[in-house]
Amino acid sequence: MIAALCASLSGLAFFASTGLGVIWPLAWLAPAPVLWLAFGDARTRTVAWAGFAAFAIGNTNLLPAYYDALPMMPLVGGILLAAAAFAGAVLAARFVQRRVSGVAAMIAFAALWTGFEYLSSFGPNGAVASIAYALVGVPVMAQTASLFGLWSVTFLLCIVPAGLALFWQTRAGVPLVLALTLFGANALYGHWRIHDSAKTMRVALVVSEEMSDAAFADNEKDAIAAVDAYGALIGSVAERKPDLIVLPERIAMLRPQWRALALKKMADAAMVAHATVVAGFADITPTERRNVALIFRPDSSAPQTYVKRKLVPGLEHDFTPGAASLVLADGIGIEICKDMDFPRMLRADSALHPRVLAVPALDFEEDAYGHARVAIMRGIENGVAIARSARKGLLTLSDPYGRVVNRRASMGDATMTLVGDLPVGDGAGHTLYSRIGDVFAWMALALGPGLLGLALVRRKQT
Repeated sequence: MIAALCASLSGLAFFASTGLGVIWPLAWLAPAPVLWLAFGDARTRTVAWAGFAAFAIGNTNLLPAYYDALPMMPLVGGILLAAAAFAGAVLAARFVQRRVSGVAAMIAFAALWTGFEYLSSFGPNGAVASIAYALVGVPVMAQTASLFGLWSVTFLLCIVPAGLALFWQTRAGVPLVLALTLFGANALYGHWRIHDSAKTMRVALVVSEEMSDAAFADNEKDAIAAVDAYGALIGSVAERKPDLIVLPERIAMLRPQWRALALKKMADAAMVAHATVVAGFADITPTERRNVALIFRPDSSAPQTYVKRKLVPGLEHDFTPGAASLVLADGIGIEICKDMDFPRMLRADSALHPRVLAVPALDFEEDAYGHARVAIMRGIENGVAIARSARKGLLTLSDPYGRVVNRRASMGDATMTLVGDLPVGDGAGHTLYSRIGDVFAWMALALGPGLLGLALVRRKQT
């Protein structure tokens, strides 16, 4: 009964705070009930099942968003694999506690889970599943990502509840003091780092959900209708004098038969608005299909093209991925939706020092904020503002510290626009993380197994 209660409490806390959950304070507590069970006298098999059940319960909040959009077997398989890995980290912490010390167990648990998340980020979905995104909702608590990436945020979200669980179970003061010290230091660093910037860029985000069906229609009539609708939206925000206008991902299909007409209409709209326009299209040629963002300058020059580099598994299997980043001369960087799920790629792009990333996107409604905050975390890591325009999601403007300047939902059949002065700071590439990369994650990969190995050696000596 106690084990089931612990699994339920941890599972519900994970469900409410991580994945698509939004109640961020619970992320600091979610692992604690299961770890309390592990650090006590419960049987090893009981602890294993409790850990597995807790993380599996938490991850079920992904199902409403993706069950009818993504292949079910990989989705469920990913949930079960993560649950098994979480149970393994809990068991390893229990073993280290018994053979080394409570503080070592705290570190081992945090390092092992951080290492698992880091290795998972090399997969086709990148780092989209990290528990660290829970803290994007309170930017002051997520600023350590600028030092060591989201991996340091994950580490904190593991070591703090591990310390609480040890204190709760053993009444040992050192784990509690260490947990509270790390929590406080993280908050103090966030308060110290965040400050206002005098440098801004006026950005407009526009979405026409009325044209959602036309965006997937493979004919000239619907494609040109979508371009005309967005051209009208660009005109409607022009009077507010934006420097940059970002449209969503795949607003229409382009084929050679009507490509020139569509591009001319969009170029004319950019010229009338006196703004740079970034628009997503499905670019279809006789030889390949590409998910692209076209950049239209107000001087009527030929549009530049950025090709989406990271494609959604199971949905974009017939598209050709791009290979090159793109940062314009005035510091506007271009990414498309799924690209933002890959920290290493975005860190490499930060070497080009974009001031703002224009991100056309397409979400699944239920994951609107869940996916938006992934992009916001990339901004914190690299010190870059994000202008993300998503169909079936959110329009979000966030500054280099992850503070959301403005946001608006883009769901249903409504037309949405959002215009704001976005703080852009000095541009990406100036954070410690953008310079040293994933050093912290590699340290976690060494530290977790190292502590487990130490526990094994001590067991053999006893």
